[in-house]
Amino acid sequence: MDGIEPVPSTLYVALCQGGLSEAECRIGQDAPVRGPSQRVVFEDVAPGTYAVAAFQDQNGNRRLDRTGLGLPTEPYGFSGPSERTARPDFARAQVAVREPGLALRLRLTRALPHGKGTRADGRSCRSGKKSRGVAGGGEGRRGRH
Repeated sequence: MDGIEPVPSTLYVALCQGGLSEAECRIGQDAPVRGPSQRVVFEDVAPGTYAVAAFQDQNGNRRLDRTGLGLPTEPYGFSGPSERTARPDFARAQVAVREPGLALRLRLTRALPHGKGTRADGRSCRSGKKSRGVAGGGEGRRGRH
């Protein structure tokens, strides 16, 4: 797994069968983030067709947060082609597991560039609002992240 952002957080990785919904991604693991790349190993996986789904939970709520339009606000990734021009689907993300030892490389990405509505801690920004000045009545500045 590559593309992990360097903030205290948890990496969630799941094997999915038949689709990418939460109900179809029942085999999963989670681990604290240790660096920009991390290895995740699934053992005793039965032969079959799977997809891998992953996300970096940066606010500790154990869910992939989304905007009102459904775009992920935290880093996420799937098996299959890394370029995304449409919503991910199982057909594009599927991988055949025929025998033990299959290795895949996934890259986490963001649907929105960092700073476009989200902060590193996963909370939304309110552009145009002045932040509180420093003690002593300093002038407010536009929020920076």
